[in-house]
Amino acid sequence: MSVKDARDEAREWAGKAGAWKKAGCPEEANPFAKMKPRERTTVPTFKELTNAYVERHLMDWEDGALDKERARYDCELLIKNHFGAWLDLPIDKITTEHVLEAKNKAKGRYQQNSVVELVRRVYNWAAGSKNGRPNFWPASNPAKDVALNKAKKRNRFLQPDELVRFNEELKKEKDATTRDVLTLLLATGARKGNVYAMRWQDLSFELANWHVPMSKSGESYEVALTPAATEVLERRDRGKKPDAIFVFPAVSKSGHIDDLKKRWFEFRKRADIPDVRLHDLRRTRGSYCAIGGESLQKIAAVLGHKSTQSTQIYARLMKETARSTSLVADQTTEKMMAEARKRTKRAGRKPKLLAVSNA
Repeated sequence: MSVKDARDEAREWAGKAGAWKKAGCPEEANPFAKMKPRERTTVPTFKELTNAYVERHLMDWEDGALDKERARYDCELLIKNHFGAWLDLPIDKITTEHVLEAKNKAKGRYQQNSVVELVRRVYNWAAGSKNGRPNFWPASNPAKDVALNKAKKRNRFLQPDELVRFNEELKKEKDATTRDVLTLLLATGARKGNVYAMRWQDLSFELANWHVPMSKSGESYEVALTPAATEVLERRDRGKKPDAIFVFPAVSKSGHIDDLKKRWFEFRKRADIPDVRLHDLRRTRGSYCAIGGESLQKIAAVLGHKSTQSTQIYARLMKETARSTSLVADQTTEKMMAEARKRTKRAGRKPKLLAVSNA
Protein backbone atom coordinates (compact mmCIF):
# COMPACT_ATOMS: atom_id res chain seq x y z
CA MET A 1 0.00 0.00 0.00
CA SER A 2 1.34 3.44 -0.89
CA VAL A 3 1.57 6.23 1.70
CA LYS A 4 -1.18 8.16 -0.12
CA ASP A 5 -3.55 5.17 -0.09
CA ALA A 6 -2.84 4.57 3.59
CA ARG A 7 -3.60 8.19 4.47
CA ASP A 8 -6.83 8.17 2.45
CA GLU A 9 -8.00 4.98 4.15
CA ALA A 10 -7.05 6.35 7.57
CA ARG A 11 -9.14 9.49 6.93
CA GLU A 12 -12.09 7.33 5.85
CA TRP A 13 -11.95 5.24 9.03
CA ALA A 14 -11.46 8.35 11.19
CA GLY A 15 -14.65 9.78 9.67
CA LYS A 16 -16.58 6.57 10.40
CA ALA A 17 -15.30 6.51 13.98
CA GLY A 18 -16.24 10.18 14.52
CA ALA A 19 -19.75 9.70 13.19
CA TRP A 20 -20.24 6.61 15.36
CA LYS A 21 -19.02 8.44 18.47
CA LYS A 22 -21.29 11.40 17.75
CA ALA A 23 -24.26 9.01 17.55
CA GLY A 24 -23.48 7.64 21.02
CA CYS A 25 -21.61 4.52 19.87
CA PRO A 26 -24.65 2.28 19.27
CA GLU A 27 -23.58 -1.33 18.87
CA GLU A 28 -25.74 -1.92 15.81
CA ALA A 29 -23.88 0.88 13.97
CA ASN A 30 -20.36 -0.07 15.09
CA PRO A 31 -18.17 0.36 11.95
CA PHE A 32 -15.47 -1.85 13.49
CA ALA A 33 -17.75 -4.77 14.29
CA LYS A 34 -17.22 -7.92 12.27
CA MET A 35 -19.86 -8.12 9.58
CA LYS A 36 -22.17 -11.09 9.78
CA PRO A 37 -22.25 -13.06 6.54
CA ARG A 38 -25.46 -12.58 4.63
CA GLU A 39 -26.72 -14.72 1.82
CA ARG A 40 -26.60 -12.79 -1.42
CA THR A 41 -29.73 -12.59 -3.56
CA THR A 42 -28.52 -10.48 -6.52
CA VAL A 43 -26.00 -11.51 -9.16
CA PRO A 44 -22.61 -9.91 -8.38
CA THR A 45 -20.87 -7.57 -10.79
CA PHE A 46 -17.60 -8.27 -12.56
CA LYS A 47 -15.90 -5.79 -10.22
CA GLU A 48 -17.14 -7.68 -7.17
CA LEU A 49 -16.02 -10.97 -8.71
CA THR A 50 -12.49 -9.78 -9.48
CA ASN A 51 -12.13 -8.14 -6.06
CA ALA A 52 -13.16 -11.40 -4.41
CA TYR A 53 -10.82 -13.38 -6.67
CA VAL A 54 -7.86 -11.23 -5.64
CA GLU A 55 -8.61 -11.17 -1.90
CA ARG A 56 -9.94 -14.69 -1.38
CA HIS A 57 -7.81 -16.56 -3.89
CA LEU A 58 -4.58 -14.77 -4.80
CA MET A 59 -3.96 -13.23 -1.37
CA ASP A 60 -5.10 -16.35 0.47
CA TRP A 61 -2.93 -18.73 -1.57
CA GLU A 62 -1.51 -21.36 0.77
CA ASP A 63 1.77 -21.86 -1.09
CA GLY A 64 4.24 -19.47 0.54
CA ALA A 65 6.37 -19.47 -2.61
CA LEU A 66 3.87 -17.26 -4.48
CA ASP A 67 4.74 -13.56 -4.59
CA LYS A 68 1.24 -12.49 -3.61
CA GLU A 69 1.76 -8.76 -3.99
CA ARG A 70 3.21 -9.24 -7.46
CA ALA A 71 0.26 -11.48 -8.38
CA ARG A 72 -2.18 -8.84 -7.10
CA TYR A 73 -0.41 -6.08 -9.02
CA ASP A 74 -0.38 -8.01 -12.31
CA CYS A 75 -4.03 -9.02 -11.99
CA GLU A 76 -5.31 -5.55 -11.05
CA LEU A 77 -3.28 -3.93 -13.85
CA LEU A 78 -4.76 -6.32 -16.41
CA ILE A 79 -8.29 -5.60 -15.14
CA LYS A 80 -7.70 -1.83 -15.20
CA ASN A 81 -6.31 -1.85 -18.76
CA HIS A 82 -8.78 -4.23 -20.42
CA PHE A 83 -11.99 -4.64 -18.41
CA GLY A 84 -13.05 -1.13 -17.39
CA ALA A 85 -16.30 -1.40 -19.33
CA TRP A 86 -17.21 -4.66 -17.59
CA LEU A 87 -16.90 -3.60 -13.96
CA ASP A 88 -20.58 -2.80 -13.35
CA LEU A 89 -21.97 -5.65 -15.47
CA PRO A 90 -23.55 -8.65 -13.67
CA ILE A 91 -21.33 -11.63 -14.30
CA ASP A 92 -24.14 -13.66 -15.87
CA LYS A 93 -24.61 -10.92 -18.51
CA ILE A 94 -21.04 -11.11 -19.81
CA THR A 95 -20.98 -13.15 -23.00
CA THR A 96 -18.49 -14.74 -25.37
CA GLU A 97 -18.89 -11.65 -27.59
CA HIS A 98 -17.68 -9.46 -24.71
CA VAL A 99 -14.59 -11.63 -24.31
CA LEU A 100 -13.86 -11.59 -28.04
CA GLU A 101 -14.19 -7.81 -28.11
CA ALA A 102 -11.78 -7.40 -25.18
CA LYS A 103 -9.37 -9.86 -26.78
CA ASN A 104 -9.36 -8.08 -30.14
CA LYS A 105 -8.74 -4.70 -28.52
CA ALA A 106 -5.62 -5.98 -26.73
CA LYS A 107 -2.32 -5.41 -28.52
CA GLY A 108 -0.25 -8.44 -29.42
CA ARG A 109 -1.00 -12.14 -29.32
CA TYR A 110 0.39 -12.63 -25.80
CA GLN A 111 -1.64 -9.76 -24.32
CA GLN A 112 -4.73 -11.14 -26.04
CA ASN A 113 -4.11 -14.55 -24.50
CA SER A 114 -3.67 -12.95 -21.07
CA VAL A 115 -7.08 -11.30 -21.39
CA VAL A 116 -8.83 -14.56 -22.23
CA GLU A 117 -6.96 -16.58 -19.58
CA LEU A 118 -7.84 -14.11 -16.81
CA VAL A 119 -11.56 -14.36 -17.59
CA ARG A 120 -11.31 -18.16 -17.61
CA ARG A 121 -9.52 -18.23 -14.27
CA VAL A 122 -11.84 -15.91 -12.36
CA TYR A 123 -15.01 -17.61 -13.63
CA ASN A 124 -13.63 -21.09 -12.94
CA TRP A 125 -12.71 -20.01 -9.43
CA ALA A 126 -16.11 -18.38 -8.84
CA ALA A 127 -18.01 -21.53 -9.83
CA GLY A 128 -15.71 -23.86 -7.89
CA SER A 129 -15.89 -24.94 -4.28
CA LYS A 130 -13.58 -25.72 -1.38
CA ASN A 131 -14.39 -27.99 1.55
CA GLY A 132 -17.97 -28.25 0.32
CA ARG A 133 -18.50 -24.49 0.23
CA PRO A 134 -18.87 -22.44 -3.01
CA ASN A 135 -16.03 -20.06 -3.76
CA PHE A 136 -18.23 -17.18 -4.93
CA TRP A 137 -21.07 -17.49 -7.44
CA PRO A 138 -21.83 -20.11 -10.11
CA ALA A 139 -21.98 -18.64 -13.60
CA SER A 140 -21.33 -19.92 -17.10
CA ASN A 141 -17.75 -19.18 -18.19
CA PRO A 142 -17.91 -16.81 -21.23
CA ALA A 143 -14.25 -17.46 -22.14
CA LYS A 144 -14.58 -21.24 -22.16
CA ASP A 145 -14.82 -21.56 -25.95
CA VAL A 146 -12.66 -18.58 -26.92
CA ALA A 147 -9.55 -19.85 -28.69
CA LEU A 148 -6.10 -18.71 -27.61
CA ASN A 149 -3.54 -17.48 -30.11
CA LYS A 150 -0.89 -20.03 -30.98
CA ALA A 151 2.44 -18.90 -29.66
CA LYS A 152 5.14 -18.35 -32.24
CA LYS A 153 8.48 -19.78 -31.22
CA ARG A 154 11.07 -17.01 -30.99
CA ASN A 155 14.67 -18.07 -31.50
CA ARG A 156 16.31 -14.66 -31.11
CA PHE A 157 19.43 -14.47 -28.98
CA LEU A 158 22.44 -12.17 -28.92
CA GLN A 159 25.12 -13.04 -31.47
CA PRO A 160 28.80 -12.72 -30.45
CA ASP A 161 29.24 -9.28 -32.08
CA GLU A 162 26.00 -8.10 -30.43
CA LEU A 163 27.24 -9.34 -27.06
CA VAL A 164 30.36 -7.22 -27.52
CA ARG A 165 28.25 -4.10 -28.13
CA PHE A 166 25.90 -5.05 -25.29
CA ASN A 167 28.75 -5.29 -22.78
CA GLU A 168 30.38 -2.10 -24.03
CA GLU A 169 27.16 -0.17 -23.49
CA LEU A 170 26.65 -1.87 -20.14
CA LYS A 171 29.92 -0.32 -18.91
CA LYS A 172 28.73 3.12 -20.07
CA GLU A 173 25.21 2.85 -18.58
CA LYS A 174 24.80 5.63 -16.01
CA ASP A 175 21.73 4.28 -14.25
CA ALA A 176 22.91 1.70 -11.70
CA THR A 177 19.57 -0.13 -11.51
CA THR A 178 19.37 -0.58 -15.29
CA ARG A 179 22.99 -1.74 -15.46
CA ASP A 180 22.58 -4.21 -12.60
CA VAL A 181 19.26 -5.64 -13.84
CA LEU A 182 20.63 -6.23 -17.34
CA THR A 183 23.75 -7.84 -15.93
CA LEU A 184 21.70 -10.22 -13.78
CA LEU A 185 19.30 -11.08 -16.60
CA LEU A 186 22.20 -12.15 -18.82
CA ALA A 187 24.27 -13.76 -16.05
CA THR A 188 21.45 -15.83 -14.53
CA GLY A 189 19.09 -16.48 -17.45
CA ALA A 190 16.19 -15.72 -15.09
CA ARG A 191 12.89 -14.18 -16.15
CA LYS A 192 12.66 -10.42 -15.75
CA GLY A 193 9.79 -10.68 -13.24
CA ASN A 194 11.92 -12.87 -10.97
CA VAL A 195 14.88 -10.47 -11.17
CA TYR A 196 12.66 -7.45 -10.46
CA ALA A 197 11.24 -9.20 -7.37
CA MET A 198 14.56 -10.67 -6.14
CA ARG A 199 14.68 -10.70 -2.32
CA TRP A 200 17.72 -10.61 -0.06
CA GLN A 201 16.39 -13.50 2.01
CA ASP A 202 16.58 -15.77 -1.05
CA LEU A 203 20.30 -15.13 -1.66
CA SER A 204 23.26 -17.01 -0.20
CA PHE A 205 26.63 -15.45 -0.89
CA GLU A 206 28.41 -18.32 0.85
CA LEU A 207 26.83 -20.89 -1.46
CA ALA A 208 26.77 -18.50 -4.45
CA ASN A 209 23.09 -19.43 -4.87
CA TRP A 210 19.78 -17.69 -5.54
CA HIS A 211 16.57 -19.48 -4.58
CA VAL A 212 13.82 -18.36 -6.97
CA PRO A 213 10.68 -18.93 -4.86
CA MET A 214 8.15 -18.89 -7.68
CA SER A 215 8.71 -19.41 -11.40
CA LYS A 216 6.36 -19.49 -14.38
CA SER A 217 6.15 -23.28 -14.00
CA GLY A 218 4.62 -22.79 -10.56
CA GLU A 219 7.65 -24.23 -8.77
CA SER A 220 10.79 -22.85 -7.17
CA TYR A 221 14.27 -23.50 -8.51
CA GLU A 222 17.92 -22.70 -7.76
CA VAL A 223 20.26 -20.42 -9.71
CA ALA A 224 24.01 -20.81 -9.37
CA LEU A 225 25.43 -17.28 -9.20
CA THR A 226 28.30 -16.52 -11.55
CA PRO A 227 31.10 -14.08 -10.58
CA ALA A 228 29.39 -11.34 -12.67
CA ALA A 229 26.10 -11.81 -10.78
CA THR A 230 27.82 -12.06 -7.39
CA GLU A 231 29.75 -8.83 -8.00
CA VAL A 232 26.51 -6.93 -8.66
CA LEU A 233 24.73 -8.39 -5.63
CA GLU A 234 27.62 -7.86 -3.21
CA ARG A 235 27.91 -4.22 -4.26
CA ARG A 236 24.18 -3.64 -3.80
CA ASP A 237 24.33 -5.49 -0.47
CA ARG A 238 26.92 -3.03 0.82
CA GLY A 239 24.71 -0.07 -0.05
CA LYS A 240 21.28 -1.40 1.00
CA LYS A 241 19.17 -0.12 3.89
CA PRO A 242 19.08 -2.32 7.03
CA ASP A 243 15.38 -3.19 6.56
CA ALA A 244 15.57 -3.73 2.78
CA ILE A 245 13.49 -6.63 1.46
CA PHE A 246 14.10 -6.37 -2.27
CA VAL A 247 17.36 -6.08 -4.19
CA PHE A 248 15.69 -3.51 -6.46
CA PRO A 249 13.31 -1.58 -4.16
CA ALA A 250 10.95 1.05 -5.52
CA VAL A 251 8.02 3.20 -4.40
CA SER A 252 5.30 1.01 -5.88
CA LYS A 253 2.51 -1.31 -4.81
CA SER A 254 4.79 -4.31 -5.21
CA GLY A 255 7.65 -2.65 -3.32
CA HIS A 256 10.12 -3.29 -6.14
CA ILE A 257 10.74 -2.08 -9.69
CA ASP A 258 8.25 -3.27 -12.28
CA ASP A 259 9.80 -2.38 -15.63
CA LEU A 260 12.73 -0.76 -17.47
CA LYS A 261 10.85 0.12 -20.66
CA LYS A 262 12.22 3.61 -21.28
CA ARG A 263 15.83 2.93 -20.30
CA TRP A 264 15.83 -0.45 -22.09
CA PHE A 265 14.61 1.26 -25.26
CA GLU A 266 17.45 3.80 -25.06
CA PHE A 267 20.00 1.10 -24.23
CA ARG A 268 19.00 -1.02 -27.25
CA LYS A 269 19.29 2.00 -29.53
CA ARG A 270 22.81 2.79 -28.32
CA ALA A 271 23.91 -0.86 -28.60
CA ASP A 272 22.33 -1.21 -32.07
CA ILE A 273 20.14 -4.15 -31.04
CA PRO A 274 16.67 -2.61 -31.59
CA ASP A 275 14.80 -5.91 -32.04
CA VAL A 276 16.11 -7.59 -28.88
CA ARG A 277 13.67 -8.06 -26.00
CA LEU A 278 14.53 -8.50 -22.33
CA HIS A 279 13.40 -12.12 -22.50
CA ASP A 280 15.95 -12.67 -25.28
CA LEU A 281 18.69 -12.26 -22.65
CA ARG A 282 17.33 -15.38 -20.96
CA ARG A 283 17.30 -17.11 -24.33
CA THR A 284 20.89 -15.98 -24.90
CA ARG A 285 21.95 -17.73 -21.70
CA GLY A 286 20.31 -21.00 -22.75
CA SER A 287 21.65 -20.74 -26.32
CA TYR A 288 25.28 -20.45 -25.29
CA CYS A 289 24.84 -23.35 -22.87
CA ALA A 290 23.65 -25.41 -25.86
CA ILE A 291 26.46 -24.17 -28.12
CA GLY A 292 28.89 -25.17 -25.39
CA GLY A 293 27.59 -28.73 -25.62
CA GLU A 294 25.55 -28.89 -22.41
CA SER A 295 22.65 -31.36 -22.31
CA LEU A 296 19.01 -30.31 -22.45
CA GLN A 297 18.60 -31.56 -18.88
CA LYS A 298 21.33 -29.21 -17.64
CA ILE A 299 19.96 -26.28 -19.62
CA ALA A 300 16.49 -26.93 -18.16
CA ALA A 301 17.99 -26.82 -14.67
CA VAL A 302 19.78 -23.54 -15.39
CA LEU A 303 16.61 -21.89 -16.72
CA GLY A 304 14.23 -23.40 -14.18
CA HIS A 305 12.18 -25.34 -16.73
CA LYS A 306 9.95 -28.00 -15.22
CA SER A 307 10.81 -30.41 -18.04
CA THR A 308 13.06 -30.52 -21.09
CA GLN A 309 10.03 -29.97 -23.35
CA SER A 310 10.39 -26.20 -22.89
CA THR A 311 14.11 -26.52 -23.61
CA GLN A 312 13.71 -28.26 -26.97
CA ILE A 313 14.19 -24.92 -28.72
CA TYR A 314 17.91 -25.21 -27.95
CA ALA A 315 18.24 -28.67 -29.52
CA ARG A 316 19.04 -27.17 -32.93
CA LEU A 317 22.08 -25.39 -31.43
CA MET A 318 23.24 -28.68 -29.96
CA LYS A 319 23.05 -30.13 -33.49
CA GLU A 320 25.42 -27.37 -34.60
CA THR A 321 27.73 -28.39 -31.78
CA ALA A 322 27.50 -32.01 -32.94
CA ARG A 323 28.35 -30.91 -36.48
CA SER A 324 31.42 -29.07 -35.20
CA THR A 325 32.44 -32.14 -33.23
CA SER A 326 32.05 -34.26 -36.36
CA LEU A 327 34.29 -31.86 -38.30
CA VAL A 328 36.91 -32.14 -35.57
CA ALA A 329 36.70 -35.93 -35.93
CA ASP A 330 37.31 -35.61 -39.70
CA GLN A 331 40.34 -33.40 -39.12
CA THR A 332 41.73 -35.79 -36.51
CA THR A 333 41.20 -38.75 -38.84
CA GLU A 334 43.01 -37.01 -41.74
CA LYS A 335 45.89 -36.04 -39.46
CA MET A 336 46.33 -39.60 -38.15
CA MET A 337 46.10 -41.05 -41.66
CA ALA A 338 48.79 -38.62 -42.87
CA GLU A 339 51.08 -39.71 -40.04
CA ALA A 340 50.40 -43.36 -40.88
CA ARG A 341 51.35 -42.74 -44.54
CA LYS A 342 54.62 -41.16 -43.49
CA ARG A 343 55.51 -44.09 -41.26
CA THR A 344 54.73 -46.70 -43.91
CA LYS A 345 56.66 -44.73 -46.53
CA ARG A 346 59.70 -44.64 -44.29
CA ALA A 347 59.40 -48.36 -43.74
CA GLY A 348 59.21 -48.99 -47.51
CA ARG A 349 55.74 -50.51 -47.35
CA LYS A 350 52.53 -49.61 -49.09
CA PRO A 351 50.01 -48.06 -46.70
CA LYS A 352 47.03 -50.17 -45.78
CA LEU A 353 43.66 -48.73 -46.69
CA LEU A 354 41.76 -47.53 -43.64
CA ALA A 355 38.04 -48.09 -43.60
CA VAL A 356 36.36 -44.98 -42.18
CA SER A 357 32.82 -45.57 -41.02
CA ASN A 358 30.21 -42.88 -41.51
CA ALA A 359 27.96 -44.35 -38.87
